Amino acid sequence: MTWSPLPEHQWNGVPLGYRVYILRHADQRQDNHSVLYPTTSLIVGVVPGVYDIHIVAINGQGESLDVLEMPRRVFGRDDSSASFVEYPYFYILIPGVIFLVVIVVIIIVIVKKVHENKKRSITFVRGRCEPV
Repeated sequence: MTWSPLPEHQWNGVPLGYRVYILRHADQRQDNHSVLYPTTSLIVGVVPGVYDIHIVAINGQGESLDVLEMPRRVFGRDDSSASFVEYPYFYILIPGVIFLVVIVVIIIVIVKKVHENKKRSITFVRGRCEPV
């Protein structure tokens, strides 16, 4: 997720970063993430569902009382605007597919080698043993 940075005149002190609060509606579970200034993005894995996201600025005096953003987001099949970054299974799917492709290629190479070895046979030519 990304957000717009807080304007400099609103920091009221030395900017340190942002704190992102993510509340999942299904089980009322809340996760907190801190991001150092000037970063305005965060990659988190979430399960499809409805979430409230609160982002607050942090300066030398602590967290601001104003919430920078408070969007309600739906991550899942119903939200066409959600990107692949917001889906944790994407990060498992790609390495898994690569692993399966490598295994299939290895199996094909082994089968070809075994097949080539079976084609070779030994015949006797003029009393000598020679591979064909």
